[in-house]
Amino acid sequence: MERHPLTGDFGKFSALAGCAGWALPVTDTRVRDTGTSLQLSGHLHETMSPYAWTTQMQAIIGGAVLTVDDDVHGSVFMDPACGAKVATYFETGRLAHGRCRGMRP
Repeated sequence: MERHPLTGDFGKFSALAGCAGWALPVTDTRVRDTGTSLQLSGHLHETMSPYAWTTQMQAIIGGAVLTVDDDVHGSVFMDPACGAKVATYFETGRLAHGRCRGMRP
């Protein structure tokens, strides 16, 4: 964590994304309940944004998790059923829980 505070154990992420490790000043981020809902989504087999980050975030700040069973970053809207679950949140405020298939090779 000391060497890669942004990516932690995923230090290899620094080389892939190029943004981790930027020499930016550290700022204190305070997480608090704002009284609004939070929709999280995570791709179960993705390496760029590991699924563990999704569940860790939910444990810290709450919200609903929609698990996408693929490894394709940004694929939610390429699967109509999955995209509809996310869009429903933005249209109605109804949170999506559970899983959706995502992309298949």
